Amino acid sequence: MSVNNELVVVDGQKEKKYKEIPISALFYPVIFVLVSLLAEMVNFVYLGYGLLPKYIIFDLAFFLFGAGLIYLVPKKWMKLTIFYVFFVLQIVLNCVNVTMNNIFGDILSFDMLKLGGEAVSAFSFEFLDFVNIAINILLLVVSILLIKGIDKKIDLKAVFNKKRKYALLMCGILVIWGCCGSFFFLGRESLQEVEASTDLYIVESDVYLYDSLFLKTEAFKKFGTYGFYLKSLENLVFVNEDDINRKDLDAFVSQGEGYKANSNYSSIAQDDNLIVIMLESFEWFAIDPIYTPTLYSLRTETGYSLENFYGRNKTNVSEDISILGSMPKNSMMIDYYEQVGITVPYSLPNLYKSNNENASVNYYHSYIETFYNRNVVNKALGFDDVIGLEETKIKNKSEVFGEWVKDSDFVTANLGTIVPETDEKFFSFYTTIGTHGSYDNELDAYEEYYDIFDDRFDEYKEYLKTTDYVLPENDNDLKHLRNYKSTAMDTDRTVKIIMDRLEELGKLDETTIVLFSDHNCYYHDTTNHVKGIEKSEYYNIELYNIPFIIYNDGITPEQNYTFCNTYDIYPTICDMMGFEYNSMLAQGYSVFSEEIKNSVFISFLNGIFSEKYYTTNVIDVIELVGNTSDDELLEFQLNVVNFYLKQQQIENIFKINYFDN
Repeated sequence: MSVNNELVVVDGQKEKKYKEIPISALFYPVIFVLVSLLAEMVNFVYLGYGLLPKYIIFDLAFFLFGAGLIYLVPKKWMKLTIFYVFFVLQIVLNCVNVTMNNIFGDILSFDMLKLGGEAVSAFSFEFLDFVNIAINILLLVVSILLIKGIDKKIDLKAVFNKKRKYALLMCGILVIWGCCGSFFFLGRESLQEVEASTDLYIVESDVYLYDSLFLKTEAFKKFGTYGFYLKSLENLVFVNEDDINRKDLDAFVSQGEGYKANSNYSSIAQDDNLIVIMLESFEWFAIDPIYTPTLYSLRTETGYSLENFYGRNKTNVSEDISILGSMPKNSMMIDYYEQVGITVPYSLPNLYKSNNENASVNYYHSYIETFYNRNVVNKALGFDDVIGLEETKIKNKSEVFGEWVKDSDFVTANLGTIVPETDEKFFSFYTTIGTHGSYDNELDAYEEYYDIFDDRFDEYKEYLKTTDYVLPENDNDLKHLRNYKSTAMDTDRTVKIIMDRLEELGKLDETTIVLFSDHNCYYHDTTNHVKGIEKSEYYNIELYNIPFIIYNDGITPEQNYTFCNTYDIYPTICDMMGFEYNSMLAQGYSVFSEEIKNSVFISFLNGIFSEKYYTTNVIDVIELVGNTSDDELLEFQLNVVNFYLKQQQIENIFKINYFDN
């Protein structure tokens, strides 16, 4: 009997067509499941999440789905294509998540894909973990060698007629995908359930976590790569507005209407102009009497300095929270704008306009206005105009990311509208860019500041001895600090230009100025080096302690050590300006009020903390100070739970654009 791929000839007679099937190809699905599981284990160990997800069964269900596809397709090249597409996707996700974890303590989510351009612009090769990349490439090589080894060792072919071939195919598919479906079903059924009546229900229930994924990294730890991403995709695609109870939202919103904080400084700035300056990547160690005298004076003599202020979010998130008091966590603002619109009568610009007729309310940024879609989103938040580099007249202007123009030049060019000469009230929100980083290279525009740094470096070293900060030991790290501090000098000059303009026009005493930082100086781990904190000490909240300073003629200058954070900026401004706002839509409290004791910080990246506790999942808590009580711990946990319960309704408000009449 001779055999080929078309027919079998027996005793010279043609019989039914038969098919040769390589035995080795039947092992491809098994190899796929094994190497995928190994890649998941390696990734979890590398991230410090343990050996495997708690509900590894979700990953196994997906691995079996992929194995079924590999088994189903007839050609070897098809099998290998599916094998490597799925496996390469997994190791790419591994590398991306390790990179993001190293920078932010975060992992990739689908909403971040909208920030592709911004992410590429801010990317630096120093962020890559080359050891992890090498390990994942090694896993890919292992999978290739296993395939080649199987093909070489098992060079047999089974011969089947058409009926037997399809019978074998159907049996295999039923077994593999039957197990796949069963695993997924068992995974859903095995999720830990907790009675909704318990105080900490939402953080103790794995069912709630799976449905909402509200603790992103915790969900990733528990459900694994594919358990997390498939559920994320489901939540993103299958959004049913009919599931949002309008009456529940009505009740939620009505609870907070017409709220006014009650503090010693309530309405102190009721008739004031308002200038808010968000300082890019700014640190307390950026402020000193030698290089930044204006900011140093505001911190120590003329301003109200919140020394215990914390922030840890991407720039656009910190910005939007300060403008709204909260913001959607599960999707990008631009997505909501494009899908249903954004209507926010409670935003600072809208509140300012409703309380000050004919006021000018503008937003400024020393980089291009399209970055983070500010040209669209910030107008939707209520600003009359959004002014970036595009229409600003500056000599030697560059719109290349990293080749920053001086903030002082940008402000000088727009000073006539930032601080207008007219008698009408104004609110100007300005976001700086110069201190963003990277700090690898000197920038031509900042050349004069590098000379100042060098000339006064000995004075600066003496000053540092009076602080808790240290000079980096490594010459390269010291170079990064030099370049960072040099750009901070221009920030200082920028603030001085604005304050001098106000004084020249006689408006300084009738203008409230709020300065705050969006996040720390994370490029090149500069914050870690100067604060002397190891990267492994992610729970050391000193890493996230950044500036927040208020200037108001009626507020007694003080260095205040009350714990507060980014969410408290909006309520504090509303309190000072005498604005009524909706307390259910604000996640923080006025720093001048008694309620500030309930302040907790929940990062959109990762990390939940107060001055006493740090956690990533609300249950496993690190005590930051000694001698705290069980009641204090429970109060902290309940404040966090309250944040997430409010956040769930805030998400729904954006999903349906609730305030759009």
